[in-house]
Amino acid sequence: MPSLLPRWRVLLLAALAPLAACRPPQRQRLLAPPGLLPSALLRSLPGGWLAADWTPPVTNAAPVWPAGAGLLALPDGWATAWEPTRVGGWSGLGLEVDLLPQALPLLRWGLPLAFGPWLIVLRNRPDLTGQDWSLLLDPGLRGRLLLPAAPRLVLDLAERLGDPARTLPLLRRQALGFSDRDALTLLLQGEADGAVLPSQAVVPLLRRDPRLRAVLPSSGSPLWWALLLRAPQGPPPPLDWLRQQRRPPLLAQLLRAGFTPPLRRDLLTPALAGLPGAGLQLPSEAILGRCTTLMPLAPAQRAAAEAQWRASAP
Repeated sequence: MPSLLPRWRVLLLAALAPLAACRPPQRQRLLAPPGLLPSALLRSLPGGWLAADWTPPVTNAAPVWPAGAGLLALPDGWATAWEPTRVGGWSGLGLEVDLLPQALPLLRWGLPLAFGPWLIVLRNRPDLTGQDWSLLLDPGLRGRLLLPAAPRLVLDLAERLGDPARTLPLLRRQALGFSDRDALTLLLQGEADGAVLPSQAVVPLLRRDPRLRAVLPSSGSPLWWALLLRAPQGPPPPLDWLRQQRRPPLLAQLLRAGFTPPLRRDLLTPALAGLPGAGLQLPSEAILGRCTTLMPLAPAQRAAAEAQWRASAP
C-alpha cells in the first residue's frame, strides 16, 4: 500500500495551489531585427505575446530557429534563406485571400507583412533631373552615392541599366559605400548626395524633410518584403492581431509609417488616399508589374552571381 503524504505537506500543497493558479502564463515571443516593424504594430500585439529585438547571425550555415521564439519577422533576404520545410506553414488560415498576387509565392516561407519598392533618394540635388535608373550613373553622383549592402540587389540594379558586364563595374565605381544600416544617416548628414533605399525608410521622411526627393523609375524596381515566419510545431499564430493590421485604425498608422501591407489594391487605395508619397508605397498597376521580387538563386546561379560580383571590383 502506498505511503500517505504527511499532513503538513498536504496543507502546504493546498496553500500553494491558489498561487500557482494565479501565475500568469508564459508569453510567446516575436523576434525581429531592430527597426523592421513599426512601433504601432508592436504596441498592438496581444497580451500573450512579447516583442524583442533579434539580429540574424551572419553565417553561411543553414539558419537555426532561436530558442523561445514563436514568430520571427525578417526581411525577405533573411527569410528566404530558410528551407520552406523547416518553418511552420500558413495555409488553411484564410490570411492569403486579401493579398496581392505578388505576395503569394512568398507564402512558402512566411506571411508577407509589408512590401514596397527600392527608391533612388536625393538630398539637395535639384540639378539631377533624371527619372530612371540611369540617374545612378550620373557623373554628379560619382563618389557621393550609397548603394545597398546586398550584392544581389546591386546586381539587379545593374541589369536594369543594361548589360551588367558593362554597367556593374560602372555602378560600383559610383559608390561612396555599400550600407543598409548607416545609409540614411549619412545621406541626412550630407556625407552623400544620393542613396538607394527601401520605401519604408524614405516615405515618412519625405513628408517632413523638403531637402529629400525620391525617384521610382517607370521601368520598375526590386521590391523589399517583411515576412513573418512561424516556429516549426510552434504555437498558434495570433490571427486576430494579423487581421487587425488589414483594417482601420491600425492600417492607417502602418501606412503613415511607410509600412505597407501587401493587400489587394481595392483595399489599400482608400487607406492611402490623401497621403503624400502614396504612389511610392503602392506603385501604379503598370509600374508594379515591372517590379521584381528577388527569389532565392539555385546553386549554379549563385556561383555565377558571385563570380560576376568579384569580376566587377573596381
